[in-house]
Amino acid sequence: MTGESIIADCRRRGWPATLARAWARRGLRRWTPLQRAAWRAGLDTSGEDWLIAAPTSAGKGLVAEVVSLERLFRGEKVLWLAPTRALAEALWTDLSLTLEPLGLRAACASGDHPAPDGAIERGQWDLLVAVYEKALQWLVRQPDGLAGGGLVVAD
Repeated sequence: MTGESIIADCRRRGWPATLARAWARRGLRRWTPLQRAAWRAGLDTSGEDWLIAAPTSAGKGLVAEVVSLERLFRGEKVLWLAPTRALAEALWTDLSLTLEPLGLRAACASGDHPAPDGAIERGQWDLLVAVYEKALQWLVRQPDGLAGGGLVVAD
């Protein structure tokens, strides 16, 4: 993210062109100042834990998505926690548009989603968006559910 163009920075990074196209379809073309600063700080490659506190619409979600993609490209799973069912569904919809063209599977555990919990429990996902309650239920039933996990995003 050395420049402001998402597409140019994806190309420089060597990430698939399908990723840049998926983001462009979602209307993501330019980084916000927060996103550029996070990239310059090494957020996606540092391997350290981060806490980002910023106002609504500052770009925290895309920062989390970039870090998630880096982990997914390494073969690690990502659990993305959302505070409400509506937000979980919206996140799942957006992330699916990005991940599916890359051959990655997104799943949603919101209580309202038709995805069968059995698929989630069997680990048939690369990125799982879940409300806190569903994530807790899943982890109680399957304590090793985060095995192979590389990142937990708590929104």
